[in-house]
Amino acid sequence: MKRALDVLACALFLAVFWPVLLLIIIAIRLQSPGKAIFAQARLGRNGRPFTCYKLRTMYSGTANLPTHQVEASAVTPFGELLRRFKIDELPQLWNVLAGDMSLVGPRPCLPSQATGCI
Repeated sequence: MKRALDVLACALFLAVFWPVLLLIIIAIRLQSPGKAIFAQARLGRNGRPFTCYKLRTMYSGTANLPTHQVEASAVTPFGELLRRFKIDELPQLWNVLAGDMSLVGPRPCLPSQATGCI
């Protein structure tokens, strides 16, 4: 039942808001060069690795570290706005549709944070 709710909610949201996501992606590309979607290795349930997607909020070339270890100056001005309202997390709906994540559950860990990961 939980999986069906995840798929239904994500599919409906993406069907309705894809034009808004497209505009956000264009804005990211206009503000700084590089890909608008950031892909990062994460560990899911039972330590299974998968690629997690987010909207890029930092300048291209920033070190691939946990957010709290990166300098604040690495975040783009538009990225600050995306982070404040958690909009940068929207591409993870694709991860939910793919079955890598759930709308409700623990946050996937980075491979470097494997201890304590579900």
